[in-house]
Amino acid sequence: LARKMLKEKMKRQKQNPKQQQQQKQKQQQKKQQGDKNKQNKKNQKQQQQQQQKDKKQQQQKQKEKQNQQLKKQKKMSKEDAERILNALKDDEQKIQKKIKRNVKGGSYTGNDW
Repeated sequence: LARKMLKEKMKRQKQNPKQQQQQKQKQQQKKQQGDKNKQNKKNQKQQQQQQQKDKKQQQQKQKEKQNQQLKKQKKMSKEDAERILNALKDDEQKIQKKIKRNVKGGSYTGNDW
């Protein structure tokens, strides 16, 4: 039996060398296409990862810019601080004058000679 099977295989191989070559070529093409598909998938994943990294970096840059702008807005210039201090000083002086006026303007209840 084994010899018969081997002989049949040998006959098939001798009769169809062109078909075998075609089959091999088809198999190679399929393999190449599979490899290309795998490579394409890898490339797509890498591109997606790179895009995600870029988005994260852009978001971080935007946050940093916003934080810097907030810090600038929160910081008071020397001129602004001096204006505020002067305004407070003026208000304090006005209040002190009013208090002095009220104290001086009070009535005298002592002996009237």
